[in-house]
Amino acid sequence: MSSGIIRTTYEIITEESARDGEAAERGWKDEVGYSLTVGEVIRKLRGCEPSSSEFHPGIWYTSYDDMDPYTGDYENESYHLADFSAQDELAIYNGVMRP
Repeated sequence: MSSGIIRTTYEIITEESARDGEAAERGWKDEVGYSLTVGEVIRKLRGCEPSSSEFHPGIWYTSYDDMDPYTGDYENESYHLADFSAQDELAIYNGVMRP
């Protein structure tokens, strides 16, 4: 099975930044990434929301976190695929959308 790289970004949403429609902070959590097979990526991303409701290469997937009970902030993570073929990205999209 094919493999590629998955990279992770994050964003922190505070009550104040939410009012402004922005994130208080965002950046790379893992810019280098790590290698996973297509099947491993599908399992990791189940429950995540794709950046588009229609497939196209370059889609990323976001995991929306629950509110931190101590700070009231939300930290979301997005997963970006690299070095996968368009066919592999389509298989990942279909596997995440139709588990």
